Amino acid sequence: MFQKLICSGCSFTSGYKLENIELAWPHLLGKKLNLPTINLAKQGMGNEHVFNTIIDSDLTDALVVVCLTDYSRIEFIHAKSRDTFATLKNQPPINRNFSNIFYEDFYDDEYYFNRFCRNLKLFETYMKYHNITYYMFDAWSQGKKVTNPSSNYLWHGQKDMSYIVHPHKLPDGHPNETAHEIMAETLYKIILDKSR
Repeated sequence: MFQKLICSGCSFTSGYKLENIELAWPHLLGKKLNLPTINLAKQGMGNEHVFNTIIDSDLTDALVVVCLTDYSRIEFIHAKSRDTFATLKNQPPINRNFSNIFYEDFYDDEYYFNRFCRNLKLFETYMKYHNITYYMFDAWSQGKKVTNPSSNYLWHGQKDMSYIVHPHKLPDGHPNETAHEIMAETLYKIILDKSR
């Protein structure tokens, strides 16, 4: 049925801080499903990165699993280097001065949550239109709930990855190897159950 697994997300999906990124949950899940895995996750990025990397991929015969990050991570592009980066609220940002100015003078929580909800609905519509099997879940609690979430949005408002894998984390809060194993097994069971 599926020929490949495509995943995207932030550091909770990329395998950030693991000694071997092949031990991140996307690769472990791919092994359980016997599928080659494409992991498009990048630490520090926001949901715009998540949605765009999936939509820009060849989704033919793909199973897609995405781990959503905080809606307050807003993506920008450096005009000279063309590198993308996201603002990181309450964390050491990539560009401290830019992020400080952005959050102090330009960030509006309600606007960016509504923008996330709109982009989420557009993503879901795209996936449905192209008949792509996909699942989404939150890396950690968003603190707000999406109205009428799709059944593909696993545990929305009830659980998230940090809840499922607690207390298996590295000193900085990122999931450790055991946490990635738990997440892969949890998703594997869901995918098998929904495939019946």
